[in-house]
Amino acid sequence: MEKLWLFPVVAIIVEALTEYIKNMLVKRDKKTLITQLSALGLSVLICITANADLFATMGIPIRIPMVGCVLTAVFASRGANYMSDLLGRLQKVKTPELPDRRQEEP
Repeated sequence: MEKLWLFPVVAIIVEALTEYIKNMLVKRDKKTLITQLSALGLSVLICITANADLFATMGIPIRIPMVGCVLTAVFASRGANYMSDLLGRLQKVKTPELPDRRQEEP
């Protein structure tokens, strides 16, 4: 069952790497690239320091040392971006205003 998570994890990692490459080579949007690379750098630092490796956790051995931690960092860095986007969208959604009960009282 744990290996079912492999497919979405790999999909997010591939999407993240593609997005990083696209921003470096095609878009050349410096602000976005700096933000993404900063998130990636912090994520790599944290994942290597904490020895965080999703692949090892799922029981999938990776032959090259530290690659699991780095790929986990790529996953985490994109997760930070997705969470930031989600929070931004949630902040933009206005909650409906409740009617003022004081006006209804006799």
